[in-house]
Amino acid sequence: MTMLESIRLTDLLLERESEFVRIAECERLIQGILGQPYPFTPPPPLPSLAKRRPPRRPRKGEEAGGAAAVALRPLRERENAYRVTWRQGEEAEVSFQADRALVQRLLALREPEFTVMEVAAVQVASPAEVTVHEVLFVRPAEGEGDAGSAAD
Repeated sequence: MTMLESIRLTDLLLERESEFVRIAECERLIQGILGQPYPFTPPPPLPSLAKRRPPRRPRKGEEAGGAAAVALRPLRERENAYRVTWRQGEEAEVSFQADRALVQRLLALREPEFTVMEVAAVQVASPAEVTVHEVLFVRPAEGEGDAGSAAD
């Protein structure tokens, strides 16, 4: 949230509070005139009082958001990085990352200009010497149903 949005939110919350205070004061004055409680109709349903259902968790085998649902396994012995192949626009790029959480966040990105195409567990000895131990995720071609696979 930007600072301007935060200020706007605070202003709206203060306005909401002052309106509730004004309503309570009007009801108190009405009851003072009548000398007894008045049977006020209940207010319309307020969004803030609505009960929210928790989001449905995907069933086993069901994808929830495509690549975001892929759980990468930790690197194993002799593996020291994840090789991440992505497409940015029309260009294909490759990066080596040791941080599994970062790679998970990259998989979860939903940007039209950035798409992770493949993740592999590798052993990097030098930039020219890379041994692929296991491909952990492959984005299917457009139109295919499965969002990818991950090895446990």
